[in-house]
Amino acid sequence: MSESHLYNKYIFPDLHEVKVIRAEVGRILVKLNVQKHYHNKILLALSEYLTNLVKHSKPKTTKVSVDIVRSNDGLSFIIQDDGGYFTGLERGITFHQPPQFDESGMGLDIIFHLFPLSLYSRKGKQNVFKFSLCPNEINSSNVIAIIDDEPMQRTLLTSYLSEQYSVVSYQDGQDFLTNMSKERFDLVICDIEMPNIDGLAVKSALQNDPEMSQVPFIFLTANDDPKMEVSASELGIDNYLTKPISKERLLMSIERTLIRNRQLSHQSHQVFNNALKPNILNNNNHYSMALRTLSPEIGGGDFVVQKSFANREILILADVMGHDATSKLFAHSFDGYIKGLIEQTADIRIADIFTLLSKQVFNDPLLSEMLLTCVGIELNENYIDLVSAGHPSPKILSNKSIEEVSLVGRLPGVCADTSYCTKRINLVANQRMLLFTDGFLDWAESDQQSNLFLDAIAKLNEKGDLLSVEQLSDAIYSELISYCGELNDDMTFIVVEKD
Repeated sequence: MSESHLYNKYIFPDLHEVKVIRAEVGRILVKLNVQKHYHNKILLALSEYLTNLVKHSKPKTTKVSVDIVRSNDGLSFIIQDDGGYFTGLERGITFHQPPQFDESGMGLDIIFHLFPLSLYSRKGKQNVFKFSLCPNEINSSNVIAIIDDEPMQRTLLTSYLSEQYSVVSYQDGQDFLTNMSKERFDLVICDIEMPNIDGLAVKSALQNDPEMSQVPFIFLTANDDPKMEVSASELGIDNYLTKPISKERLLMSIERTLIRNRQLSHQSHQVFNNALKPNILNNNNHYSMALRTLSPEIGGGDFVVQKSFANREILILADVMGHDATSKLFAHSFDGYIKGLIEQTADIRIADIFTLLSKQVFNDPLLSEMLLTCVGIELNENYIDLVSAGHPSPKILSNKSIEEVSLVGRLPGVCADTSYCTKRINLVANQRMLLFTDGFLDWAESDQQSNLFLDAIAKLNEKGDLLSVEQLSDAIYSELISYCGELNDDMTFIVVEKD
């Protein structure tokens, strides 16, 4: 099972800290592209629960921790505190009934209705509250914007499309241009003849918007004048459809447009893949390393930064989440920034690099919108220092077993003052360390499936000295392909062995 600890914070509870956590979690939800509907539910649940801890816990809460963990099962939010126990919340969750609260549980019934399958328990001296989103609630399907001033037409189109796509409708061009920044769109369907701002003006405005200029665009209008179609086509649209239109024809046009856009993106994707393909130099005097990577048609940007010094070596494996060429560009930007940090300060340590990277992401409005996770290792002759920033924890292969290195660190850029802790380990004979990006395990549909795959990797390592790191990496890669068949995200893994 792949787990990434995206966020961890301890607070001495007060209402100001609740606001800070709400803002920081909000940034993570934006980076993860969580559907707006769930985005708001999560923030409301966190605010209500934490506010109750501050105001109504008896005995009073003195310390609270908030964690966000991403795994194959989805996204989990975990709050632990040392205050009074909300018996009504436990009873309601256990029996799936709306809980009845006295004044010490004000607002907790809201949480129950938002996340009825939440978990609440007492472990030792800690209360633990956990609620989760499953994977299909995190990232939405293709999002289509419908812009039309006729309410009946918006309702009809929404009914046509809502089975296959997420639909957001706007009552006219002004409404869309005012509110479009609140959503991410994969396609826009727009009427032409509308009051105030017509469809032609909407498309012209999008051409001047860097984030929207490449979004596929279809006009759907009652105007069948050939001159109007020529004027519309000159704006670089993907199709010009006339009303009335059947559901089948509309769906066919949308699918063709999305496929064509994916094909064009794929061409750009290959250019960036070749430029950013992760690689490492295996020239360390004390360690042997091997890397394998795969980048399918879609996915984000995996990249590796490596720097050798006289008595140590820094290696950072990072993953920029996303599904288009833009992610590759951001990967290139992050790669250059990290390399610049290392070059500027010869004695910089791995934890310092992550702290400075997080500060840069937080302060840069553009970079702060991207989801970056990374894990770094500093290879010294007798030990290895590790640091994580929201990245899956490394694994240690030992004979027939495989164990996870407990490594936790916040996503870069969530808050201004993030610092990172270093974990030190020693690799002994017949041990290999496995670093990997999300794509290495995200294909698994269950814990059982991922555990079977990891068990198979552990068995490959049984041969110990009979397999070099290069041979073991080839075997792991072959095993991965045999288990998952086809990946839909970038995947990179690195095997490290002490010589």
